[in-house]
Amino acid sequence: MRRGFTLIELAIVISILGILVPSVYAVYRQMEVGYIRIETRLDAGRAARSFSEELRRDLWTHRLAKGSEVALEGAAPCERILYEVQEGVLWRKAPDACGGARAIARNAGALSRDGSGILFVYRRHLRPELPFDVPVRVGLSEVSP
Repeated sequence: MRRGFTLIELAIVISILGILVPSVYAVYRQMEVGYIRIETRLDAGRAARSFSEELRRDLWTHRLAKGSEVALEGAAPCERILYEVQEGVLWRKAPDACGGARAIARNAGALSRDGSGILFVYRRHLRPELPFDVPVRVGLSEVSP
């Protein structure tokens, strides 16, 4: 009596594995992308919270400047505070007497005025060619003192 598998049995097992392994990988990849998207939304919330806290502190002594950029005007020595995105970083730019320039959030995609609020776009790349943007609207009535 011979022991082992026949060639037909091995061919059947390899065929079944050829179907199962890609299916399992596809499910795994889908779960991974879902996890990254959820993690990105949480990171966007943290970044928006950091930005809104900075903005809330600045609105105690300043008011929103006229124009399309996100800037605040106030009395000397802190006459102008500018918020802008440069190379994926959200910056708060102010005179040294007002804390100077400092980074507020990483992975920033854009910052713009939006009616009675400010639209902050958090950007994360799922793959180098595939950015995932999470827009977060910060209402000025929510952060104003």
